[in-house]
Amino acid sequence: MTNQDFENTTEAQTDDTPFSTWLRNFFARPEVQNLIVAEKAGIPVDQAAEVADAAKRSATGLLEKLELQTRAKPLATLAVVFGAGLLLSWMGRGRK
Repeated sequence: MTNQDFENTTEAQTDDTPFSTWLRNFFARPEVQNLIVAEKAGIPVDQAAEVADAAKRSATGLLEKLELQTRAKPLATLAVVFGAGLLLSWMGRGRK
């Protein structure tokens, strides 16, 4: 977040807007959320973007691998999904 971005957000606050609403909107912005998460994880801010890109690449690779396996063995995939659904339904019925 640059100084210009911060100045733009401070200019957006008018006298009739409560400060709590402005503050809530400010911290809800994705770039601010990313900085907060990086700080809590102990990752330097300059490395946070690299970590996010690596996680995105990893998730994309996993999704492609899952899609290829599903296309190669559709009946096995159907059996696994059915079994997982059956297991979850049994677990859900156990809670009363």
